[in-house]
Amino acid sequence: MWKRIEDYGVVGNGKTCALINADSSVDWLCLPYFDSPSFFSSILDPSAGSFSIAPQDYSSSSLSYVEKTNILENLFQSPEGELLITNFMPRGRDLLLRRVKCRRGRVDIKLRCYPRFNYGKENPSVQFRDGSFVFSSGGETLYLRLLHEPRNVKMSASGVELSLGLRNGESFWVVFSYGDMPELNHYGCEELLSEEIDFWNGWVHRCEPGGCVFAGPWHDLAVRSGLTLKLLSTDEGAVVASPTTSLPESIGGERNWDYRYVWIRDSAFTFQALMSLGHRKEAYSYFDWLRRLCRSCEEHMPIEEFRIAFTVRGELVPEERGLSHLMGYMDSRPVRIGNKAGEQFQLDVYGELVETFYLAWKMGIELSEADLMLLENVANFLTSAWRLPDSGIWEFRGKTKHYTHSKLMSWLALKRVSEVLKDSPRRERWLKAMGEVESFILENCFSQRLNSFVQHPGSGAVDISLLLIPVLGFFPGEDPRVLGTLERVKKELGVGKGLYIRYNADDGLRGEDNPFLLGSFWMVEALVHTGQLEKAEEILVELLGLVNPLGLLPEEISRDGSMYLGNYPLALSHVGLINSALAIGLKRNLVS
Repeated sequence: MWKRIEDYGVVGNGKTCALINADSSVDWLCLPYFDSPSFFSSILDPSAGSFSIAPQDYSSSSLSYVEKTNILENLFQSPEGELLITNFMPRGRDLLLRRVKCRRGRVDIKLRCYPRFNYGKENPSVQFRDGSFVFSSGGETLYLRLLHEPRNVKMSASGVELSLGLRNGESFWVVFSYGDMPELNHYGCEELLSEEIDFWNGWVHRCEPGGCVFAGPWHDLAVRSGLTLKLLSTDEGAVVASPTTSLPESIGGERNWDYRYVWIRDSAFTFQALMSLGHRKEAYSYFDWLRRLCRSCEEHMPIEEFRIAFTVRGELVPEERGLSHLMGYMDSRPVRIGNKAGEQFQLDVYGELVETFYLAWKMGIELSEADLMLLENVANFLTSAWRLPDSGIWEFRGKTKHYTHSKLMSWLALKRVSEVLKDSPRRERWLKAMGEVESFILENCFSQRLNSFVQHPGSGAVDISLLLIPVLGFFPGEDPRVLGTLERVKKELGVGKGLYIRYNADDGLRGEDNPFLLGSFWMVEALVHTGQLEKAEEILVELLGLVNPLGLLPEEISRDGSMYLGNYPLALSHVGLINSALAIGLKRNLVS
């Protein structure tokens, strides 16, 4: 009944994404935006809506992307013939286009379209009007049109089923639309497909003539990761963490979260990844989106209330609530929409925010007076706020604590602002606070007994975010305390195959914590910064074996590496792959 998460491909239009499995079923689609209610939700409940086109009888099916694009193809082999379905969503348009083509023999085809509005809760009314099937509920409308005459039509109160046949060389288009039905014929659809191919071929990473910093066995997957980030991006520049909600981090557990929003924490990592692949326009757009967001926030909230996540439209993340009518992927409940973490105080976010502005400044983007004022306000706030406990990078829902990573990011923010605003009369105050944070970390967050930094003062446990200590330059990689921390992380959090869980601490949630893929890529970067280049390459190669044939990655993976878990695809996993490959490439170039 349940398809493996890794067996889904993704298409998108710069506003939202659809997840399509190897059997060509659209099992997740929110319209018109990433965080809008879904119309197809069967990835979370088989009865919650899907849209499939497939041979009535077939022996095998597969998924692949047209090379260097985000155009997804389903290929079916049947006893009588071969069927190819080409899927894409034109940029900026509320359309899903599907071309169905017989490439060999003869194929009898069945189309099933059963939308369920409002996250699978509402059955729409169904009509046939002006050549289209029209699905309506609650003031919203979907349209389905076949640019071909069906042989049999079955229209019920809950959906539509059609059957038809194709011979070798014959094809037709299926147009699925939200809001209205555009005037599209066969040639118009072919033209949109041609434009989409040209768009992606013009956008994809191109290697520098003198050699590529990503050269190595990871090159093509780094390029594909860039394409995936573009799928998760809006034309305005925002990048969502993932297009899905509530795909579980632990089967049967409650670690099911809504990731269809933009996390400020991800900004610096994402900006660096886009720039390194040569996607400067996207990196600048992302930075401009962040700038506009900060301006808006400054008008409505004091700096101490700055939120950690927003919708792609710059709005506050909705209040978290459960959808009890959905059974959840493989019976993993609850299914959640909205995210309570959006209300938390997470001190590290200020560090990631400042780091993004700092990277932009280092790469030649001129910072405005408003930008500089923002940086100054953050630094002024952190001179005292660094002493506050918070919910931390892992968004713990219990008591706040003095997390080492949060202090590290406060230190980084103060350091970066001091570099950018060298002539500020407040600089000495920031440097003094920076020294205080450093002293706090050394005196309270390092265990002599373990020869390792720990998750927070008084803790005997490590967490994977400690790997960022050498990456961010808090200590040089050869420092014994850094090397001891890496060894402790390997011992306590490593599960084999280059995989690491985030932490061992009890977080009060049902279900075990599974390996977090970004943590593995952080380990690669940490090894590069500690001079262990060969080991870093070895782990990255091992991690490449976990990437599915489409080049997509989830948030987590089972401890034996056999099953994708968590929301999918996850932007930060792809950012991690890009940045770890970049770290290796830069180190190689430095050594040579």
